[in-house]
Amino acid sequence: MTRLSIGDVEHNSEDVARKVEGDIAFLTERLHLLEQQQKPNAVILQTYRDMLESRFAVLHWLRQDSAQTKRLASGQ
Repeated sequence: MTRLSIGDVEHNSEDVARKVEGDIAFLTERLHLLEQQQKPNAVILQTYRDMLESRFAVLHWLRQDSAQTKRLASGQ
């Protein structure tokens, strides 16, 4: 676990990662529904794709940071 400071508040990185996973699930489902529309709005689709890509990057960073912290704690 890593502590993240956002403003004056500290957060557990695993809690943040779970929130980001929820965002990813929501965005994935929303994209799926938008893509099924007869005439999906290309701008909205791209916006959701960009948001999804961003959430995956944040999740990767959180998981990478967490794994790195565990390695450092174990002395590797």
